[in-house]
Amino acid sequence: MKDREPTGIVLPIRPKHLKRIMNGANIVCKNVGPHLKKIKSVIKKGMKFYIYETSPKSEISAKAEIESVEFLTFSELFKKYRASQCFASHSEIRKYMESAPDRKMMVLKLKRINFKLKTKPAFPNPTLGHQYIYS
Repeated sequence: MKDREPTGIVLPIRPKHLKRIMNGANIVCKNVGPHLKKIKSVIKKGMKFYIYETSPKSEISAKAEIESVEFLTFSELFKKYRASQCFASHSEIRKYMESAPDRKMMVLKLKRINFKLKTKPAFPNPTLGHQYIYS
């Protein structure tokens, strides 16, 4: 049986980073490490994006649409986008990528970010990485 294509992705995000998104940041970065090739073929513009707010809430806190998907190094990211557009600070992202500063990370530009969800979807076993949505 052929694998189904995902229609969205769930990423866990810390509450302090969620606050930056609530204040207007729309760029989310994720180090996908050795999974870069697979991620490039799966994550697409127009997909649903769910923010899983980590502890203490541990729930879906927002939904958005992926406006664009890019794969950039740390330096490329900050040549293209202002730090205020990113969900984490310049220094936090530098520290996050310090073990592999030239590695490409997934960079998602979000639009239509909605924090007022009528129903909050439950996703089984949210991971530290990401989880695909199939609908």
